[in-house]
Parts: sequence; C-alpha cells; structure tokens
Amino acid sequence: MHSEELPYAVAYAPSMTLRDMMETYGSDVWHYAFFLTRSREQANDIS
Repeated sequence: MHSEELPYAVAYAPSMTLRDMMETYGSDVWHYAFFLTRSREQANDIS
C-alpha cells in the first residue's frame, strides 16, 4: 500500500471485514513487521 492510498483505506475500513482487510493489506502488514523486527516469527505474530 502506498501512502496516498492510506486515507482511502481508512475511510472505507469500517465497511470492510477483517478477512477483507487481511486479504487486501495482510502482506503489507507482514512485510512492514518484518522490516521492523527482522524476524519471521515476530512478523507472523504481529500480522
């Protein structure tokens, strides 16, 4: 997800289910968590 997409995502998040959010953004969340922790295990736990 790019920073310009964030306001759109936040504005429509209430209408999305958790499954929809994870399908759409789960990979980005995992990659960011891995970037921060440098640990696959921790990135899995966070995401």
